[in-house]
Amino acid sequence: MDRNVLVPVMGLSILNGIFSPYMLIVYLANWFWYPSTILPASPQIVVMLSAIIFATLTLMVAGVPAALYERARGPQGGAIAGIIWIVAAAVLTLPAVPNVLRVLGVST
Repeated sequence: MDRNVLVPVMGLSILNGIFSPYMLIVYLANWFWYPSTILPASPQIVVMLSAIIFATLTLMVAGVPAALYERARGPQGGAIAGIIWIVAAAVLTLPAVPNVLRVLGVST
């Protein structure tokens, strides 16, 4: 697979991690994953780590269809697998688009 695929996939994953309305679920589950005994329970830190977790989750989930395709096709399916990975990340980022547009001032 071409390594240039990582840049748009990571960009879409970061956008989804920051602006997705579903990141609230990860934020509210901080009792499960946040080590409050070691780190201070600051809301800013919890939001930042929630965004990182959700972006990583987006990156991994978007890679599943691409990995399945590449596994089925073998080494010659690498370029198409990269396109599948980008498309899957874009589809997962669709719920975040209204929030991105709101931040950019395009819609209210």
